[in-house]
Amino acid sequence: MIQKVPVQGKWLQYDDHTRQFWHGNFFDTAEHGELTENELKFMELRREAAIDNPLRFFLPHGLEWSAEDRVLANGRVVIPPACYDKAFGNDGVGFLSDRDHPLKIFMAPRKTGKSIQGAVAMALHMFKCDPEWEIFTEHGVACPEWRGPQQSVIASLMPMNLGELWNAYLEVVPRNLLGRYAPNYGTREGEQGTQKIISFRDTRPRAMDFTDGNRGLFLTYNQKLANWLNFKAGLMHADEQQGLEHLMAFLNGATTMGDYTPIICSLSGFRIPERPDTGAGGLMHKMWTGSDTVGFSEEQIGRYSTSITQVPDCIIHPKRKKQLYDAYANPEIQRSQQAERHGLAVFYGGWEVGGGLMFSEFSRRTHIIDPLWDVNLKPPREVTLHRSCDHGEKARWRALGWRCSRLTTSGLSLPSSLCIASTTRRVAASQSMCPRSSGRAATSASRWVRNATKWRVQRTPSMTRFRAASNTLSH
Repeated sequence: MIQKVPVQGKWLQYDDHTRQFWHGNFFDTAEHGELTENELKFMELRREAAIDNPLRFFLPHGLEWSAEDRVLANGRVVIPPACYDKAFGNDGVGFLSDRDHPLKIFMAPRKTGKSIQGAVAMALHMFKCDPEWEIFTEHGVACPEWRGPQQSVIASLMPMNLGELWNAYLEVVPRNLLGRYAPNYGTREGEQGTQKIISFRDTRPRAMDFTDGNRGLFLTYNQKLANWLNFKAGLMHADEQQGLEHLMAFLNGATTMGDYTPIICSLSGFRIPERPDTGAGGLMHKMWTGSDTVGFSEEQIGRYSTSITQVPDCIIHPKRKKQLYDAYANPEIQRSQQAERHGLAVFYGGWEVGGGLMFSEFSRRTHIIDPLWDVNLKPPREVTLHRSCDHGEKARWRALGWRCSRLTTSGLSLPSSLCIASTTRRVAASQSMCPRSSGRAATSASRWVRNATKWRVQRTPSMTRFRAASNTLSH
């Protein structure tokens, strides 16, 4: 039977009958050979020890360290430069060694071990660790300083997801800390009673006490927000994509819990159909990109990632990786735009765009540039101000302000001090808008006025006149 054991920072697989082994995270670079009798005994002892304390031998994985952007999928997925010391080697080790960032985000495709790595990160903060454990001496993770027992929040999307997350904790937390919650409790010598089960069948909050004084509070994002209020916690594992109200609830509960109350996020960037605040439209994407950090500074957010290609072959077989690549990411296979966007999150650990117009040629590295002047100051005199209007027929119309410099542009340029509503009639005439659309556009646009130096909001007293004019014009 093929067994696998982490040894010296790599996975070692061996056949316990033939003693043939492969030492390496990937088959194509693994060292081959045959174990001696003593080596085989060593591997068996390590496997037995890992049953009681899997945290001791945990081997993380992630994207390789780089001082530059990590570019995947031909530029469609860009992972920020590593935020940790090069000596840690990869994002997995850096993530578990992070003791500086109060917010740590580990992005990964589904079923690649992100929840387990999040559980390990929590366990290293919660429990007192022995610096002689192999996770520190062989696998490169920095041993944390124990801050004593505390209450910690463990949260996920729904009760079913929370049950899966708890199973991840059962795979990594030392057995002696689980007490009667340990798997198959009562079957070993000295264990009295039977195993206690935490049932996650509904949205009621759960809690459990570990044997060292730590307490876990289990919550879900679909619970009533009242369940997230009025508790104190110094640590949180937010699995999958949480909302702003849950993040703020924890921050409020951590107010008096010391100077370092880390939030550990393990998530995939796919979009959940029932939740428009997920994927590229969600809070976690904004915090990942830095567009909205909700009070955290850029230096306070640690960003880590992995993809299916970085997962060791002993966890996901190479043939399975090829199947997943063809199913989600192979550009030679035709698929819908929605499937392509979903594949970026499922295979590469990117962010799924929920919908709307999206050009396949778009590249964030190519088409997004840094500001050319301080956005808090007035634009230079040579810059021309424009506003683009999309009247819409089935949804609310939009107006977009933009500026051009040293470029030839086309579009609607509004004269100084001219109300947009008066110009909207011309747009309606040129585009043969229906009465309903032209009326809505004129009504909405009449609130916007542009003068020579800036945009400002102003209610126009002659709104009825504009609506009547637009309806007459469209007829």
